[in-house]
Amino acid sequence: MQYRSKKKIDAFQMTDEMRLSPDEWPVWLKAASNRNPGSPSSLGEDRGKLMIGSVAGAVIVPSGWWIWTGPKGLALLSDDEFHADYEEAGE
Repeated sequence: MQYRSKKKIDAFQMTDEMRLSPDEWPVWLKAASNRNPGSPSSLGEDRGKLMIGSVAGAVIVPSGWWIWTGPKGLALLSDDEFHADYEEAGE
């Protein structure tokens, strides 16, 4: 059997261009950038690489990947995985 996710998530695609425009980040991502780097649900830099703190530990954010937030904190999905599992829900 196959299953489709029915949960609604907040997500943001982090591109090289958007990385340089934090004023355009959603509020929840801006808040993550103010947390202690490496802690769960944090966003920061290490040696010039953008990192998130997730339940799996610190993870590098590749350009074009989606950062999303859920009940356990921040997580990553590739663009292909994201579009395979989610569609825009609207406001």
